[in-house]
Amino acid sequence: MLKNTILLILLFSVPFQIFAQGDGPRTFQLIPKDMNVVSVFGLFINSNQAFNSDFKVPGSEVSSNIVVLTYVRVFDLNGQLSSLSVLVPFGKIDGELFPDLPNPIPIGSSGLGDAFINFTYGITGLPAQTKEEFFEGNNTGFGLGAIVGLYFPTGAYDKNELVNLSTNRFVFRVGALLSYSLGSRISGKLTSFELAPSLFFYTDNNDIKDGNLFKQDMTFKLESHITRDLSQMFWVSLDSYYFGGGETAIDDIKNNNNQSSFSLGGTLGINLPKSFSGSLSYGGTVAHNDYGMDGTLFRFTLGKAF
Repeated sequence: MLKNTILLILLFSVPFQIFAQGDGPRTFQLIPKDMNVVSVFGLFINSNQAFNSDFKVPGSEVSSNIVVLTYVRVFDLNGQLSSLSVLVPFGKIDGELFPDLPNPIPIGSSGLGDAFINFTYGITGLPAQTKEEFFEGNNTGFGLGAIVGLYFPTGAYDKNELVNLSTNRFVFRVGALLSYSLGSRISGKLTSFELAPSLFFYTDNNDIKDGNLFKQDMTFKLESHITRDLSQMFWVSLDSYYFGGGETAIDDIKNNNNQSSFSLGGTLGINLPKSFSGSLSYGGTVAHNDYGMDGTLFRFTLGKAF
């Protein structure tokens, strides 16, 4: 029972990325191979952007209430720990653009969002191990991995709406996963330091309101976490996120809206009975430029490993 509990804690923070919201703490640590995770995420965001957007409207007020269903398979690839995750979001976005003006613009979208997949591969310090090998070894120290992801334009989209659940374009992600852990994963005394830089590349959206073509430059995300076990049941994390770049253009006319934002937050993780686990996260923007994200996020997670 204890071993199954520890496995779930390690597996639960599966690769998850809604652009600037980040993957979350303890997402890419060493775990046994041949495991599966099913989970559900809830995202509640109040900011100047939609949950799936990499561009913002200064002064806007947007509320995103999103649920994400996830399946992850962890496996051995050439002796290295690897994973493949499939994520499908759905929910509702509503709010106002330019609410301080006499006639603010209402916005809204509901239904399915854009599905996406993530693939991770351990480069060093992340060997593929059986459950027996995992529990017999130390499994701490430095780990380096890589991640690639692809977002598909599968969600609800209406070019007459200024904000949609779908971005109506493909998004490609490439990044690195660095971690250093101390203590014991088994006894509830683990401390970890995590860093995850990523680049996002966007195809064009050729179906937009009052235009023919929407383009966006590459964006950069730097995510970091310091995590600590409180016991075998609870762990906590201090989380930070930086997001920048992403100037947009409509019909090749640049908007001069490169963004920059820095956010801080915290996470409480908990082990639940019968191989379930959960976490609660809260965070908000502490610094941004005129076009950076400004808002708050609450996230809950619940999952099961088998």
